[in-house]
Amino acid sequence: MYPVPVRPIPSRFRPFQNSTPTEDLRLHPVIRLLAILIVLAGSIAPTDAAELDLYFGGGFYNPFDDQHDDDYGSSALFSAGVLVPIPPGPGFFFLETGWMHANGNDLAAVDPTFETDEATYNAFPVTIGTGVTGGSPESPVRIAFSIGWQTLFVKRTSSFAVESSATAHGIALDFRPRVRVNDRMYAWIRQRITILSDSDFDDRSLDFDGAQTEIGIALPLGGGQS
Repeated sequence: MYPVPVRPIPSRFRPFQNSTPTEDLRLHPVIRLLAILIVLAGSIAPTDAAELDLYFGGGFYNPFDDQHDDDYGSSALFSAGVLVPIPPGPGFFFLETGWMHANGNDLAAVDPTFETDEATYNAFPVTIGTGVTGGSPESPVRIAFSIGWQTLFVKRTSSFAVESSATAHGIALDFRPRVRVNDRMYAWIRQRITILSDSDFDDRSLDFDGAQTEIGIALPLGGGQS
């Protein structure tokens, strides 16, 4: 028998061949989690409420812990999720994921003049919760209050290029006014307070208690806008 030549797979069929591990870490979990959230929301939504809201936002996270703030400062954050009304009242539940990123210096509080590599972390929060929306459904302005349980998955690279992972768990409290733009979209601003356990890495702990401020849009599907 003659050997069968094996041709390499063209690069166009290998979309992640040139992606870096950091890019994979940032994008792939968020995309997978968002797809899972949409499927779960559709499967457990009440049968007489086909509507749901898809929402997206971005903003900043400000840690309450002084050490965290000194070493990393504020973090950029993005979120995406689904909100499912619970008829006939003003209640709803939501499922959400996101991404937080920060650069800093682990030794800033010890010796800010000491030169090291830049420390970074990428955090992926997953939150499930419930809440209520005040005001009439016909009102262009409404305010929602909610509480959720959050699990935070964190990947960190220290100032000495040591990589480690950790998780944190706790409560997320939300205050979210929103304004109807048209029948297909509304804009919102959200203030979130997180009260989480410490994230224990190989060389240190980080306290992710903090305040998050975001703005975003929501797209009602099937007449959402709970």
